[in-house]
Amino acid sequence: MADTPSHVSKNPRHFLMSNILVGLGTLLSRITGFGKILALAYAIGLSGLSDVYNTANTTPNIIYELMLGGILSATLLPSFVRAFKDNDNQAISAIISVVIVLLAGLTILMVVCAPLIMSLYSVTRQDSPQEFYEVGVILIRLFMPQIFFYGLIAIGTALLNAQHKFSLPAYAPVLNNLIVIAILMALPSLFGQDINLQNAAENQQLVLFLGIGTTAGIVLSSLILIPSLMKSGIQFTFLPRWRHPAVQTVLKMSGWTLGYVICNQIALLIITLAALHEEGWLTAYQMAFVFFLLPHGLLAMTITTTFMPKIAHFAAINDWNGYVDKMMLGIKLLILLILPASVGYILIERPLLTTLLEHGQFTTKDASLTGDVLAMFAIGLLPFSLYLFLMRGFYALSDAKTPFKINLLENIINIILAIPFAMLWGVKGLALAFALAYCFSVFVAVKALNHKIAGRLCFDEGFINYFAKILLSVSTMALIVSSSLYLLSTAPDWVQTLISVIAGGGVYAVMVLRMKLVDIHSLRKA
Repeated sequence: MADTPSHVSKNPRHFLMSNILVGLGTLLSRITGFGKILALAYAIGLSGLSDVYNTANTTPNIIYELMLGGILSATLLPSFVRAFKDNDNQAISAIISVVIVLLAGLTILMVVCAPLIMSLYSVTRQDSPQEFYEVGVILIRLFMPQIFFYGLIAIGTALLNAQHKFSLPAYAPVLNNLIVIAILMALPSLFGQDINLQNAAENQQLVLFLGIGTTAGIVLSSLILIPSLMKSGIQFTFLPRWRHPAVQTVLKMSGWTLGYVICNQIALLIITLAALHEEGWLTAYQMAFVFFLLPHGLLAMTITTTFMPKIAHFAAINDWNGYVDKMMLGIKLLILLILPASVGYILIERPLLTTLLEHGQFTTKDASLTGDVLAMFAIGLLPFSLYLFLMRGFYALSDAKTPFKINLLENIINIILAIPFAMLWGVKGLALAFALAYCFSVFVAVKALNHKIAGRLCFDEGFINYFAKILLSVSTMALIVSSSLYLLSTAPDWVQTLISVIAGGGVYAVMVLRMKLVDIHSLRKA
């Protein structure tokens, strides 16, 4: 099989190049993802229609993650790494076959249950509840087939990543985003400028156009992985053997992982219902969360994607020095890259969001609210990224029980804080509850993982000095950004944003290089 993990690991340049390619693909994905948000804001704004569209469009993600997605992301990569190590094509076929059967059954069931699901979402809706329900049922039915294709993407991505092939899965979401952007931008010309929930309830063609077009993006994103999988040498046979040892291993981990996902979805449901209480809250929350995920997806997930196949490999062969070295390097890189992004968001959220979102139906007030929500999210950006990286470290050890326990704690904290915070600060309070929950839980995760591997994680004086240097660099960056915003307070928002980002980012980069916080040589060897 070409391009096997063992072959790749001997190439000193491959790891760094993989990070660059994944980073570029993720950057394009996030840029086009922002384009999707801008297109939605332009065509619909913060309205009842945008609320029902976002609610219906996230429902397949919720169901998929609840039933299968979290399980697949936690179990497929380690299982495929072990199968490739043992050259066991039968194990790969058995796992894929069982997952496909589950995906098909789940998709059909959820299409049938669309009215029941929308009834749940409509409980707290006060603005046009009947129209919200009717349009939502149609959209959910049109969006539910996404579940099957999300699963295919997860399978294809895990297979390619297990062989250290990262590029195509990183670029595939770009196609989906471009299709959805085209659908949304076409709305005003096809259905008029005044597009709202009442119009959608009276115009089924508008709803069908939105639903079918959005789902088509996910379908095509899954299909473009097929040629690369065919070229990778994987020999697939439909083999739905539930008792196969590889399938049983996945199922054994799946119980705890399912519990992990259920906790997340219960918390998400409560937050969603709270956000649906006021018109526009849910859309502001979700838009801010998309911005929040940009540095996480671009930087943190690039590191996680390229590190985890080797971390899983080291765990499989009991090479604890290799496992710890990669985990510690990943933690250091996450702090180096994510902390300045977090501080930057807090400082420039208002001019940034006004520049990007104040167009068409999206007003200055809408942009200001979304920016305030983003600032609250940003407090938890680094803990969120570290937390998810550490969870993957547990899964590489075939431990799904500990992540479940820690995640249960995180969601309990989130829910307990969300209700009073929402009463005090509205939708901003929901974002702050999310951030504080991860701030606490990441420390629990570090302690638990270190205990799991007998205290091998090395948070010594060298690490403390490294962290102190990053804090100094970030503080200097923050001073420069704040000064730029003050001096340019009368300038247009886009000028404030551009100058502040360039000045702050430039100063941070110079300080990082001067203090030698990035070791390119070690990255090339990783």
